[in-house]
Amino acid sequence: MKITAEISESLLETLKNLAEQRGVSANTVLSQAISTENFIAQNEAAGSKLLIEKPNHTLAQVTRKRVPE
Repeated sequence: MKITAEISESLLETLKNLAEQRGVSANTVLSQAISTENFIAQNEAAGSKLLIEKPNHTLAQVTRKRVPE
């Protein structure tokens, strides 16, 4: 399915950089981002927290803010 979206120049650059770093297309990066967002949203809805492990092995909770449309 083909879609059209308006994004900022900085977000477009981020998309291009991620695609280049991973050696995949921008479409693949977008698909992965949507899948990841869905996974996180489902787990947050179930009461789970998103944590990252820092290089020093401590855990930090990731707090996500809602972005207005």
